[in-house]
Amino acid sequence: MVVAAFADPWPGSVRVKAGAATDLLPDRLSLEVPALIGVLLEDLQPGPTHQWDRVNAIIVEMATPDLVSVGESGALDLQNLMLVETADGWELLSFASAELIGASQYRLTGLLRQLRSHRVGPGTVASAGGRCVFIDASVGYGYLGEEDIGRPLVWATEPGQLVQEQVFNQVSQRPWAPRVQSWNAGTGALAWAPRSPAISNDWDQPDPTDVGFFDIAWTPGGETEVMERVSSTSFMVPVGAVQVRLRSVAANGLTGDWVTMSGT
Repeated sequence: MVVAAFADPWPGSVRVKAGAATDLLPDRLSLEVPALIGVLLEDLQPGPTHQWDRVNAIIVEMATPDLVSVGESGALDLQNLMLVETADGWELLSFASAELIGASQYRLTGLLRQLRSHRVGPGTVASAGGRCVFIDASVGYGYLGEEDIGRPLVWATEPGQLVQEQVFNQVSQRPWAPRVQSWNAGTGALAWAPRSPAISNDWDQPDPTDVGFFDIAWTPGGETEVMERVSSTSFMVPVGAVQVRLRSVAANGLTGDWVTMSGT
């Protein structure tokens, strides 16, 4: 869990606490330096997963003007990492070029989008006003136990007494959605390929041997949806299914986004 804070003037350190109620807030971590935090000035349109986005740009106003260009090799080396807030969660990306276009305002280009497991749903726009956090040594990493996952926690800071409620759903650990290779509604034949950061896009690399599990759900005409879990990458859906859905299942039991098919 990434935690960042900024204040001007900086109080020297910020203690971050979290618990089930305001009167039960154990310390989670201490932040010793302010983070580089900004706000989107324009919408950031959707981009590809784990690939270069040479079309879109991030227009952002930072609290302090400390961003620099690192080139594409630096972006590939993840030297300019940033979390961008969207309605569907936080997208992790890196950027190659940082152009100062105003007082503390930047145009960031050469974007390497949706890195690691920090992805957002297809078509998700990061709206103007969303927060951006530059990932460097200024951010902290707080500990959450299994009992904290998925339940509301009260978070507070000292000094400042900023109090807010947040739910941590371990989204970064969710698997990627599979890529559908073929779906024939007439025969029911469905085939797909797994996707993850560990699977190369290079055709010369061997196919993965452990592809995990997948959930297939389908709705027979006018009936209740049926779901089955399989370990293969193909399935024969009963003929006549009105809608078919497919998702990945990680070893930790977390599930990815559904991919929906409604025809050939």
